[in-house]
Amino acid sequence: MLNDRRILITGGARGLGRAFAEAAIAAGARVAVADVLEDVGRATANEIGAEFVPLDLASCGSIETCVNGAAKALDGLDGLVKTARSRVRVARRSRSSMPKRGIA
Repeated sequence: MLNDRRILITGGARGLGRAFAEAAIAAGARVAVADVLEDVGRATANEIGAEFVPLDLASCGSIETCVNGAAKALDGLDGLVKTARSRVRVARRSRSSMPKRGIA
């Protein structure tokens, strides 16, 4: 079904991401697992027959490096499964702390 498709799976070190990676490999895909948990991610990739690329979603540079690394390791990319989530929190401001805008 996915014969020779090249898929990058973020958050692939464990849980749902790992399950997607295993299923994609079972369906014939070539997989790159990406995760911020480098030791766990490398171990997972070795166990399931995937490539590993580090990824920190809080860093734009890391995202670019990850995609380029996965594309290089797999000789291109055909798909992405995003199961990773960013741990970056955006501060919310209340209306009272927002600058007032008015017509002068």
